[in-house]
Amino acid sequence: MNRDTGTIKCIARKKLMGNYGVLVGAVILAQLIPSLLLSLFQAVIDLESRSGYVVYTVAELIIALLSMVISVGFVYMIMSVLRGGKVTYSDLFYAFKNHPDRYILAGILEIVIFLIPVLPGYIMMMAFIMTEDMVYFAPAMFLFAAGIIIEVILMLKFAMVFEIMLDNPSYGVVYSFKESSAIMKGHKGRLFYLGISFIGWFILGLLSAGIGFLWITVYMNAAMIVFYFDITGEVMDDEELAGTQFDEAL
Repeated sequence: MNRDTGTIKCIARKKLMGNYGVLVGAVILAQLIPSLLLSLFQAVIDLESRSGYVVYTVAELIIALLSMVISVGFVYMIMSVLRGGKVTYSDLFYAFKNHPDRYILAGILEIVIFLIPVLPGYIMMMAFIMTEDMVYFAPAMFLFAAGIIIEVILMLKFAMVFEIMLDNPSYGVVYSFKESSAIMKGHKGRLFYLGISFIGWFILGLLSAGIGFLWITVYMNAAMIVFYFDITGEVMDDEELAGTQFDEAL
């Protein structure tokens, strides 16, 4: 449908009215649960010992994966709200009850895909640090810059993987990545612009000592999902926005 950025953000704000409370609470829970689990491990594990450090590292990895599955539940909640549904805090754990292995595998695959482009720059930088030979510095900077650009493109290309998986429970992980790549053709620049349009909100979040990010996280995720609805052709009630003026400064 190719709605412009302003319309996408307007729809997100309109749909979120009356739903911020439960969604902000979900953001808090999604951050609090992993933090409490890590604190628990820190309290019971001897980090001074080698075995304790290994156990803690494994625990960190497991908790990171659990956190990612929780984040999928958060996406599910926002998708439900935008479609006019009602959500509860239990929906935050939706992915745990619906083949969490799919989302864990997708998360691991994302990490691998996004790591590969910056790996050459990292290796070259390590060579510079270890040898202090300036011959490695310029190549390291170039490879890092090139890697970050490629990484951003890949992030945009595969930005809709979890939304696709939530909408299509029968889709495999690899197929979901292929589908995201397909639907994002011709739309990566639009999504990038939508992302940077939140810079003003991020500044406000910093000025609020981080508290504002609770609402900004909800708003930004909602706008991204409206964008997903837009490129997949899902009909939304744009008509209710007709004649309504919104502040486009942020």
